Amino acid sequence: MILYVHGGPNGQDAHSFSFDRQWFAANGYVVISVNYRGSSGRGSAYQKAIFADWGNKEVVDLL
Repeated sequence: MILYVHGGPNGQDAHSFSFDRQWFAANGYVVISVNYRGSSGRGSAYQKAIFADWGNKEVVDLL
């Protein structure tokens, strides 16, 4: 299993084609991409949820 984490804190996984994810999946890996709290594209409150508190809530979302 591969947890494929996008950059941030204000990036997002757009759920579009990714050569990397496709390659891993084609080679037998399960690939998980998460839009954790702080990611863009899900509204202002969601994006600001980790403001001045990086490394806590979004890590919980990923684990």
